[in-house]
Amino acid sequence: MNKLSYKTIVSESEATVKEKGSSFIAMAFPVNSLAAFESLYGKIKKQYHDASHHCYALKLADDFEKFSDNGEPSGTAGVRIMNVLNHYDLYDTAIIVTRYFGGTKLGVGPLGVAYSEAAMSCLSHAQIIEKHSFTPLTITTSFEFTNPVYRLFADYSVKIESTKFEPDVVYSVLLPTASTQDFLKAFEENLRGKGKITVSERPVYK
Repeated sequence: MNKLSYKTIVSESEATVKEKGSSFIAMAFPVNSLAAFESLYGKIKKQYHDASHHCYALKLADDFEKFSDNGEPSGTAGVRIMNVLNHYDLYDTAIIVTRYFGGTKLGVGPLGVAYSEAAMSCLSHAQIIEKHSFTPLTITTSFEFTNPVYRLFADYSVKIESTKFEPDVVYSVLLPTASTQDFLKAFEENLRGKGKITVSERPVYK
């Protein structure tokens, strides 16, 4: 994953759209893995076990995406919901639209519009936030370098997760990923090779 930031939703959001007797219950959820989504999808299908269809779209921050028409005519549901996620530029987000058939066939065009409107209405109620990429670092220095290390932390907006004395000082921190190379260079210049940094390959998003 190379994103320096991405948008997602904070919590579950729900909306219902009705069209010619059919009810479209749209539910948006923050999810961060396919396994988490599949578990959630199973619960929704169980909760609304008597519904006609459970269509969905899923986008994860690692660029994995998946959608399903779940028996509706091709192109009327899953891709319409995915288009809504793309419109809001959301990741780590899933929308499931559960349909209760009302007895009147809508036709391909109106059916697609109903799924789009349900998904849009659902996200219009959601709180959207932006998450930023941080690189976890473990920094080891002697106590005498405490002041210059803290100045570097302030200059580069480093978040301190923990500090241990072993007897050297070991900092576990989160560095804004965009500043990684500049920070490493400044650290070397300020500590003159008297410190050690371990850089995690996996970013954290906050």
